[in-house]
Amino acid sequence: METHSVETTVVVMETGSAWPAWIEQSLRAANTRVIVQQEEETPADLADRVIDRVESLTVRGFKIAVAVLACGERADDSASDARRQIARSLLSAFAAAGEPGRVLFTASQRSSGAMRSTLSGLATDLQAEWESTGSTLSVRFGTGARKPQELVSRVA
Repeated sequence: METHSVETTVVVMETGSAWPAWIEQSLRAANTRVIVQQEEETPADLADRVIDRVESLTVRGFKIAVAVLACGERADDSASDARRQIARSLLSAFAAAGEPGRVLFTASQRSSGAMRSTLSGLATDLQAEWESTGSTLSVRFGTGARKPQELVSRVA
């Protein structure tokens, strides 16, 4: 089995999301894996693919320390459920490794009120669910290099 001690960042790009320009400045991991939602992929299909990739990386010994979910504008149940599944798989990987990690949901500065509410609610729910792990959940609106609005929830 191939093993790596390289700290890894996973970036998930939903359809309609924008690449977070601040990511290069904010993340320390030199090894970044990007998973992009394909045009024909449903949110559930994307979640399944991300979960498989997370499992594959952790089985091969990669240490996922940070995950960024660049969210499109969908705020429906299907998209929310997929984001929840993705975040849970990442939080589980952090817990299995015995080290806290960081999950960051990011969306456009111009995101609708429904989208902002959906992502903030998701972070709050996951905080309650994973409070004992020490991992951090954040919601960040804005993709430019300037510091966007940020809502941070510490899971401790």
